[in-house]
Amino acid sequence: MLIATNGILISQKGDVLLIQRNDTRTFAPPGGTLEAGELPTDGVAREVREETGLIVMPVRLAALSFLPIKPQPYFAFIFRCLMRGGEIQPSPESPHVGFYPYDKLPRPMAAMHRRRIETAVTHPGGPVIWQTDTLNWRDRLGHFLLNNVVYRYYAWQRQRGTRPPYQPPPTWQITVYAVVQNPQGEVLWLKDAGDQWRLPGGPANDQTPPWETAVALTPLPIRLTNLTGVYTAKNAAEMTLVFTAVTNQTTLPDSALWFPSDQPPPTSAAQHQYRQDALGPSEITLFHSLHN
Repeated sequence: MLIATNGILISQKGDVLLIQRNDTRTFAPPGGTLEAGELPTDGVAREVREETGLIVMPVRLAALSFLPIKPQPYFAFIFRCLMRGGEIQPSPESPHVGFYPYDKLPRPMAAMHRRRIETAVTHPGGPVIWQTDTLNWRDRLGHFLLNNVVYRYYAWQRQRGTRPPYQPPPTWQITVYAVVQNPQGEVLWLKDAGDQWRLPGGPANDQTPPWETAVALTPLPIRLTNLTGVYTAKNAAEMTLVFTAVTNQTTLPDSALWFPSDQPPPTSAAQHQYRQDALGPSEITLFHSLHN
């Protein structure tokens, strides 16, 4: 799965920072794929500066977006950002950069980018919104032409030495966990084959949104309430997502037990840190870089 970011920056006049892409000539919020080991908060700041010349600080994770597209799906973090400095400066990837009225966004623009902008601008704060993007026929046609015409032309130019070598973005391995609480505030733990307790979760499926994987890997009916933690392995394309969830289910499988939120099982390994972050008082998503 590829992981990307978008940074939504609103001016004091209420205008939205947009770029015009060099490959599709469509307008979009600045953003791009993550480098191996890079935190989404760092990635969005880097991409905005590279594409627009502006220095921004991501202040709120507004949405998660999943795009089920071939050959690899995209999973994107959509941030609201504040400007800290810099001056608008186009780049080879973004020949046109500027602020545009939110109620009169320029065309052409992919429907998913319009949706991401709207979600971020109207996000009231609090829990993250997750959404699965779809491509209309125009977007699908554009995606086909991009991969079969534009990118092939770029490859031909690279062979002739007129463009820099292409560096494909890394394919990420994503793991999800759910910190599930019952009405009494107790946390659900599962015992594995080695008699070690763990939180519900496991590797994400590339063809399924990560939040749906978190629900599917929990042996109870649950309702996700937020994404509370994002953890990346240092210098590796490995990411862990921790969701909070609630349930009213009372019957448990044999390998599951409820434990008080402040008293995890004694053999709970590294997930103890995930539980602490998830049960904190803040609704803000925390981002951590972990050593391998």
